[in-house]
Amino acid sequence: MIFKTFLEKSYGPGDIPKYFYLATKLDKAFDGLMKKKFIGILGVSSTKNIAGIASPNSNVTIEMNAKKVLASNKLSRVMYDNPEYIVQDNFDALKRLAPLADETDTNTEILQFFMNSWAIYDNKTLHLKVAFKLCGLNRDFNEMIKSSFTNIKNLHDLAKKTKASVDKFLNKLMTDNKLKRFIAIEKVLNYKIDTYVYYFKACIEEIMINYDEEEEWRTKDKIFIIPNKSTLYLRKCQQISGVKIEKQIDKLKTLYKVKRGDNFYFDQYEEI
Repeated sequence: MIFKTFLEKSYGPGDIPKYFYLATKLDKAFDGLMKKKFIGILGVSSTKNIAGIASPNSNVTIEMNAKKVLASNKLSRVMYDNPEYIVQDNFDALKRLAPLADETDTNTEILQFFMNSWAIYDNKTLHLKVAFKLCGLNRDFNEMIKSSFTNIKNLHDLAKKTKASVDKFLNKLMTDNKLKRFIAIEKVLNYKIDTYVYYFKACIEEIMINYDEEEEWRTKDKIFIIPNKSTLYLRKCQQISGVKIEKQIDKLKTLYKVKRGDNFYFDQYEEI
């Protein structure tokens, strides 16, 4: 087969690994495994350790030839060290990587990421801490800033929209005589867009430290085709035993090389 790689801005030939891995649960994934096609899959990983890192409750990990995967799927390599990539498409990558508890109100949780970041103690943006904490207590400000987190294209876009919301709200507060001499607010109002860019860049770099070991590649259309000659690693556990499971495994063995073990060290697994 002639391999034609789907190259895009997030990766080049040197970034392509030998294998991709997908950790999941056999009972939920069985139909997709038999069809060699998953609908709704958000991403795969280039590290064999993904099950232990991000999916400890999984009991099956699929090992796939990376070039074959790229030949039949549209993937984007997560650039953990590129804040522009993380915020583009309205925080699409961040929403995928970060554990957002409420998927119906992701903007609230993203706002919390930025407000609680240690980057806020940087001397260059120190007064943002005071402004964010002060404004964060106000429901109107929260709604205003969350509404600015829409159609974000890049860091400058995020910074520009956030500054506009912050300035509007702080100017309103400054009409109160008690706050006219609040130096922190005055300093924040004097911040340029570049200062906000600097701050958000630092925040995202801090956040991504927690996720870069996952080595994730995102699916662009949430459709994932499993290439031929892939390998399944089945982890022995209570959920992957019994007559029904054994019958499913027999069927899977007609499509995949199947190995079984009792830990996350796949080199110790034996083919069945």
